Amino acid sequence: MKSSCYYYLPAIAAAAVLVSCKDSKSGDSASSSSSTASDTVVLAKADSLPKAGTKLTASRKMAMKDATMKVSAGGQNMDGTASVTETETTTIEFASADKVKSTVTAGEKAQTTKMNGQDIPNEPQPNSLLNVPVVYTKKDGKWTGALESGTATAAQTKDIAKLEKKLNKPKDASVYGTSPHKVGDSWTVDAADLAFADDDNETKGSLKLTFKGIETYEGKKCARLEGPLELTGKTAADKGSLDLSMKGDMVILRAIDEMIDMKTDFKGKMEMKGNIPGGTMSMEGGIVVDESNKIN
Repeated sequence: MKSSCYYYLPAIAAAAVLVSCKDSKSGDSASSSSSTASDTVVLAKADSLPKAGTKLTASRKMAMKDATMKVSAGGQNMDGTASVTETETTTIEFASADKVKSTVTAGEKAQTTKMNGQDIPNEPQPNSLLNVPVVYTKKDGKWTGALESGTATAAQTKDIAKLEKKLNKPKDASVYGTSPHKVGDSWTVDAADLAFADDDNETKGSLKLTFKGIETYEGKKCARLEGPLELTGKTAADKGSLDLSMKGDMVILRAIDEMIDMKTDFKGKMEMKGNIPGGTMSMEGGIVVDESNKIN
């Protein structure tokens, strides 16, 4: 998973401030189970990327619907709701062990907020890298990214740095281990080692995974992994000091031969509270995150 759940929190908080100023399962692909207690597989290797020539179409969707909000700002107490959706599709080409090309081909971010019965306008949040190819290269053990052509804007540079960080700190080996697993195995993962965790968000908590079986998804032999996730974190300090927590259930289908997460689903609840400019706020509601990778 990526850090979708963190993306809109500052924007929602900002919407609450605006109002105070005014008022001063899995996809449709067939899958079949073929697991036995003797199935033993390796799910990850240290610092390993998909083999050269692999092309992926990565899709993700995050949604929160009618999350409840309480805001105290400008001497007023307000109640409201917020709904957020984010979708994104990216093509990723692993040209070699030290070259990766990424292009965001589609993306939509939508948010609706209502406070004390008032609809709050939300400015569009375009993806800075939409239809802009980015090439990441590895030199002297370090990954760096740059536009395939032209000079990156400040927003593009910031977004490029996010994937640089993930390439320079691969987490699959920490999540799945490099030793063989058999069906029925369970292990606990530090939430800070999850793909969507960010050091800047101070992510803490755990995911307890259980290897439920082996099944076919999108023509690939996959390990089915399930388990409860609990984590805490923070939003960016420049957007207000907001503590957040998430609790829910995760299902992962990981291609065994390719060592790629083909599908990741999370359903749960998120709570957030803390300081915003001029006051405090709290928010809670259901959150759904769906991610998939299609090997082209």
